[in-house]
Amino acid sequence: MDTIWTVSAFVGAFALLIGILVVVSIPISRLALRKIEREEAQFVSSMHDRGRSLPWSDAYARLSNGNGTLIYDSLSPKGPIRLWWSPQAKPPDGFALPGKHDNSGIFDRTEYKHYCLGFVSQQLDDLHGVALLVTDWASQPQLKSALKQDGVIEVCRWSGQEPIIVTAA
Repeated sequence: MDTIWTVSAFVGAFALLIGILVVVSIPISRLALRKIEREEAQFVSSMHDRGRSLPWSDAYARLSNGNGTLIYDSLSPKGPIRLWWSPQAKPPDGFALPGKHDNSGIFDRTEYKHYCLGFVSQQLDDLHGVALLVTDWASQPQLKSALKQDGVIEVCRWSGQEPIIVTAA
């Protein structure tokens, strides 16, 4: 009989602890989201001040004329996401996904790593990159079709990890 009460007390305490954690996690996650939104707004403002931003309407017009490349930049699996426009018509040979394989058919990871780091540095670096940050793009109806065009490059730069290029047409 004492064992049942001990188990019940343990389960009750555990359920109470889980309930407290759930209640506490909701405001903490909202605060974290607001912090990310604030940091992104500051980033957009700093890119605008440096002359490194471009309205969606201008980026879309340039893309429609065959000028430039869209870069879809994912900073984490849940966002934020940045959209960039690069003046390059297509990624140059140095920025095409490396296709070199050794004789066994294994992908050269060192070459790929250097390629990704170089691409991010040349295109997306806050101070020295050439790509322009596209603003006001999230609610645009043309976005889906623009992201399906040839030449769109997807970059994942998740914190604590080196950047990877997921797709490049």
